Amino acid sequence: HPSWVLCPDTFEYKGNVDVADVTQDATVLVECKYGNTTTPVSWIRTEMGAGRVFFTSFAKVDSDLKDPTIGDNHIIAGLGWVLGR
Repeated sequence: HPSWVLCPDTFEYKGNVDVADVTQDATVLVECKYGNTTTPVSWIRTEMGAGRVFFTSFAKVDSDLKDPTIGDNHIIAGLGWVLGR
């Protein structure tokens, strides 16, 4: 997916993520592990017609947006995908 293609195969994130409820028709792009728990933190879904949904629980703090892996390579690319660019 364009929102993760430029990101490394393994990525260590030191920030805070939320446990996300993901619908069955979504495709999980990124999962985070902490302790014995794994939770999806970024996912996509297409809606009827041309609708697209991109969700991420990254970027709760400004420093995430300044991080090139999360900001440019993931969030900006994900928003571009939603807009069809």
